[in-house]
Amino acid sequence: MAVLIGLSIWKPLQSAWLSGLFGGYPLARNIHLAMTFCIIAFLALHLLLVAIYPRTLVPMLASTKAEEEQ
Repeated sequence: MAVLIGLSIWKPLQSAWLSGLFGGYPLARNIHLAMTFCIIAFLALHLLLVAIYPRTLVPMLASTKAEEEQ
């Protein structure tokens, strides 16, 4: 959905029908900004979780069992 909204605000005159699906150019731009913020917040939160619990990163990537806590 973020990609479609991005395309609709990239060339609003050529894809006016697509911008219209999202409520017009100004609303599509605001929705795109909100979705971008949510994606950045999602990534930042997950990077923070990896920083807090670094021992879980390798097992997630390598599909191995995590070390037991002591």
